[in-house]
Amino acid sequence: MLTGPAFLFLLSIGLQLAAALLALRLIRITGRKGAWILISLAMLMIAVRRTATFASMLSAGSVRFDSAEWIAVGVSVLMLAGVVRIGAYFRTTRAAEDARIQTLQALRAASQEMAAQTGERFFRFLTEHLTQTLGVDYALVGRLTGKDPQSIRTLAVSFRGESRDNIEYVLEGTPCETIATRGDCTYPRGIRQLFPRDRMLVDMRAECYMGVPLRDSAGRVLGLMALLDTKPLENE
Repeated sequence: MLTGPAFLFLLSIGLQLAAALLALRLIRITGRKGAWILISLAMLMIAVRRTATFASMLSAGSVRFDSAEWIAVGVSVLMLAGVVRIGAYFRTTRAAEDARIQTLQALRAASQEMAAQTGERFFRFLTEHLTQTLGVDYALVGRLTGKDPQSIRTLAVSFRGESRDNIEYVLEGTPCETIATRGDCTYPRGIRQLFPRDRMLVDMRAECYMGVPLRDSAGRVLGLMALLDTKPLENE
């Protein structure tokens, strides 16, 4: 029959061993081998030291659990909780990155298909399909107007699978300007704060934004395709 002090010793050791094993699992999640091996070894060494202390007390016939041991139990709990929280954070981050890559790949594939296509009906179908398939609120396709200041005239706009009226807007101060000048761009969250002058983002209540340029055979930017959502980009 385990006494109270003996049970607490074993609990503390078990928590430290669990934290060490979970730390090793984080190698696969985070891709950082060296750091997590060292952390896991440190936790194992603490567990081994406490096991030796426990065995020594058992052989002496007296297992004592003083204030220092209570602190050790608290540290063990914090170690395990910390590793669990870190693992959850990296899994969430990895899922969001996977979602970003998948969405960007879908946009690129669609933009390549569009290079050989024309027609307003096609663009409407495409934006409706993107919002439905990817689960985002808005999708739009637009072309550069050649006006000064530089602006975009949409060829199709879709909101949650339904077409909306086309619009024309100036690029300056918008995330679409980034696409026209730099290429693919992704803003997983906080898009309205990043572009406070873009009134359309406020009207849409947009939170995230992804877009790719549409180019001709010579690589010149003719327009763009973009997705917007009212929630942050993540893999749900």
